[in-house]
Amino acid sequence: MSRIGLIAGNGRFPLFFADSARQEGNKVIAVAFREETSPDLEGLVEQIHWFHVGELQAVIDTFLKAGINRIVMAGKITKTHMFNHLKPDARLKKVFEKTPIHTDDALLKTLAAEFISEGIHVCDSTTFLSSLLPQKGCLTTRLPSDEEMQDIKYGYEIAKTIG
Repeated sequence: MSRIGLIAGNGRFPLFFADSARQEGNKVIAVAFREETSPDLEGLVEQIHWFHVGELQAVIDTFLKAGINRIVMAGKITKTHMFNHLKPDARLKKVFEKTPIHTDDALLKTLAAEFISEGIHVCDSTTFLSSLLPQKGCLTTRLPSDEEMQDIKYGYEIAKTIG
């Protein structure tokens, strides 16, 4: 049986991931965050380890000790909670120092690099969730008009830039 690590933020996404991964025959070892992750996750995973946001080295050590070499990040961390209560360990402080721009994307890329440096591959968050994803193509009863398609392309570029 394959094992995968889960870094679980808040919301239902980590629950969906854990349930789908388990149904596909995987043992899920979860890292959860106090005041963020739903306690309902406990019933869906093989192991759960609770931390405060900011304990990066402890999270990495937990996965390494469990023999995890691939993880998924699912769910979000509430920014107001994170910045009001964050107590970063030395490793997370180094991540912040390495990240010149503190956008979500930049921080996640730098965090992923920390896991990769330890031999832990960061998988796409939709791993095991293909049944929840829409198929490519039109999802409505009609195709967008040319004008609507221009709006879609414009919105896509803005979202891509912001993300």
